[in-house]
Amino acid sequence: MLLPGLLVLLLSGSAGGVVRTTLLSFALSLVMNFYLTALLVMLKCYTAMNLYLIATAEIGLLLFLGRGAINKPIGSLLVALGAAFSHHKKALTLHSSRSERVLALASLATLALFLFNYLSGIGSIFDHGDDIVSWNRWAVDWYNGYFPRMTWNYPQLLPANWSISYLFLNGSTLQCFAKSICPLFSLFLLLALYDLWVRRQDFSFICAIPVTAFLCVALTGASMNKGYADLPVAFLSFMSLYVLLAGNGNSLSESNKNIVIGSFCCAGAALTKQAGLYVLGMYPLFCYLLAGASFRAPGRLAKAGKITSIYLLLFVLTAPWYLYTATKIMDGREKSEIKYVTHDIYQGRSMWGRLLDFCDKVKENLDLLLSPVSAATGLSTVAFLAVIAGVLCLGLALVYFLVQSLTDTLNRYLVILIVVPYLCIWARFFSYDFRNLTLAFPFIGVAAGNGIYQRLKVCRSAR
Repeated sequence: MLLPGLLVLLLSGSAGGVVRTTLLSFALSLVMNFYLTALLVMLKCYTAMNLYLIATAEIGLLLFLGRGAINKPIGSLLVALGAAFSHHKKALTLHSSRSERVLALASLATLALFLFNYLSGIGSIFDHGDDIVSWNRWAVDWYNGYFPRMTWNYPQLLPANWSISYLFLNGSTLQCFAKSICPLFSLFLLLALYDLWVRRQDFSFICAIPVTAFLCVALTGASMNKGYADLPVAFLSFMSLYVLLAGNGNSLSESNKNIVIGSFCCAGAALTKQAGLYVLGMYPLFCYLLAGASFRAPGRLAKAGKITSIYLLLFVLTAPWYLYTATKIMDGREKSEIKYVTHDIYQGRSMWGRLLDFCDKVKENLDLLLSPVSAATGLSTVAFLAVIAGVLCLGLALVYFLVQSLTDTLNRYLVILIVVPYLCIWARFFSYDFRNLTLAFPFIGVAAGNGIYQRLKVCRSAR
């Protein structure tokens, strides 16, 4: 799951840092694997032998590109590891106040818990709802060498990637390898925030880790480790912003490389689930705001041309799949999901009725989250209501920190261009499930993390 993306980074000279290289290799590999799978299925060449040959060629190319590193003495590797450790230690020691150290340690502990969550899930299989009846069923269709049927217009990046493991293992019953990548998306989201903290020396990103983790656990619950596409689309969407923030955009060539890599991540989000189309529409604007050297050329016409070229690239990367499914819908071979998920699923309920349903879902999630505690401690009704009040206070605190973040330029862009509009779209059309809000979690986390850090600085200066 890392090899194709790693080769892209090495060939383009864009590899840099273990964490950044790992995250982008993973993201780009998902996208490249989807394009490869679709091409081989279209050519009726999607066989295990062809995959073995491609993998062998990729390994050979990797060895060739890495021949210089292979020949280096082991001492130089240890020196590089020591330098990396010192860099991370320096990031921690830069923040000397007690509250900052506590938050940093809490964030590192959160990363460790998510790593444990990933390791403890290795060996499990798809066993819940849509990941069986839809997502894995489509992966089996890919494995059998034909485009999936009855997809309801859902993009296929995730099932196509799962099918590769089935083809390598010569069977679709060994699901543990395909399932093992599912918890990686939440872990890698937090790891990206950690890397941004180290690279930019901005404590806001370390504050974003517990906020994002809380949203993932509290609002997606058990589905966080399931085979749903919500966390993958959030991960790939955030990767498009991450590459702009984590990359070196001082030179024109580096800035352009970051934009192209981010475009592939953004296209991957749109090819994972339809929600990714929203970030795809916003991505060129973020390139204009954050990409540095690529938009330093004078003249509005030159900048408009650059933005247009990014939109064209995104169109080329995503349009073929959506045009293909639109054609199938128009000739009756497929059905569109739009009317069902935006209207029919609510069964005629008014906005007020949907708000009551929303409250019921909050209670159901709390019941599920607190049932072990309640069983063990005999949690009383009063205590349960206190927990609900606590959750409401957390929600109000989150809104407060989002408002606080508006004083920072980057986070103002995030709140205005992504967080608020996407929350409104979710509330109006897709509030039947919390999972549909997942795409916004990392962006909410970054903005709220900045608000938390703003308050920490105010409190520290007031002492």
